[in-house]
Amino acid sequence: MAAPSGTEFSASTASRTLADVDLAAEALDRAEACRERIDRDGEMISTKGGMRKNPLLKSELASRAFVVRTLARLGLNFEPVRPSVGRPGRGLGSRGTE
Repeated sequence: MAAPSGTEFSASTASRTLADVDLAAEALDRAEACRERIDRDGEMISTKGGMRKNPLLKSELASRAFVVRTLARLGLNFEPVRPSVGRPGRGLGSRGTE
């Protein structure tokens, strides 16, 4: 993983980066657990005051937002751009080796 420009990548930076990745993984696990419970109980729940949004919806959203922000801060939110699409060709008009 490349260090952010203008900074030195040290052991303490690596340790902090691993801690951030660990927190993001825990947040993703929490979001998935919330989603499983929401799928089971429903997005709306019945209370004494009537129907209300499931409070786990906010928890799921907050956990997913934390994951996205953390990955962006670590620079892991970009996919490398390929110079071309698909398999590389042999070139125009090329018949290969004869």
